[in-house]
Amino acid sequence: MTVEYKPRLVRKKCALAQKDRHEMKKNINRFLGIAVAVVLVVLTLIVITNFNWSWAWWGSAIATLITVLWFQNGSTTVEVGWEGLLLCIGERIDPPVTMGEGWHWVPFPFSLKLADCRETSVAIDPLTVLTADNIQVEISGTLVSKIMDLNKYFNVDPATIKQGIDDTWDEIIRTQVVVEEFEAVRKMHVAVGDKAKAALENQATSAWGIKVIRIPVTIKVKTEEVAADLELQAREKLQKKGQTTEAENFIALEAINIALANALGRILSGDKMRPF
Repeated sequence: MTVEYKPRLVRKKCALAQKDRHEMKKNINRFLGIAVAVVLVVLTLIVITNFNWSWAWWGSAIATLITVLWFQNGSTTVEVGWEGLLLCIGERIDPPVTMGEGWHWVPFPFSLKLADCRETSVAIDPLTVLTADNIQVEISGTLVSKIMDLNKYFNVDPATIKQGIDDTWDEIIRTQVVVEEFEAVRKMHVAVGDKAKAALENQATSAWGIKVIRIPVTIKVKTEEVAADLELQAREKLQKKGQTTEAENFIALEAINIALANALGRILSGDKMRPF
């Protein structure tokens, strides 16, 4: 019998097995914490029930006290939406171990370096440029992202990430906007956001350990004459829409009045009322 080799299935099983091992490593500290807590309870009961002034009793009492302090020092809670990178005497261990939200036991010499892994937004510095038809516009955006890899994230200073975002933003704006006329630029909110997201995704994931979710874009006109014209157009559009709505309401009301008048006339003339 010939056995068919399925590389995709094998890779999937290996990935699941690796994930299970990783989850077990992340949660083993909780099991150890519970085990130490049980030992503490047993030691405390022994010390209380065998009270005397012997050296053995004093040794047991001191050992119990030290264990209590060690356990209390290692008990920590990671808030919802946060994660922690495990350190040993202030240094990362290899391979990196992260711990999610909830209670963990991280005794000395270990500790956790915490980071907020929820979605966060960073304002991108606005950039003022001229379009192809010499109209000044200001384009600003907000980067919405979340941390995906704590080990990579802690390798980079937040100021370096901010500078990298602003540099990429400037490059996208200058290559996409300055070659277009104003009418086209006004409709480029989504296109500019998608371009910036695509440009930042690779660098953000591979170098900074963050995932770019979306980049909402705002485009404002800085040339006063054009801004005034746009405001006037918007006002006229609203007025026209209001007039159209008022006319439609008047026509509908007239139709209802005519129908009611016809029905009343039939009733007064003695005819049977028919649906109108």
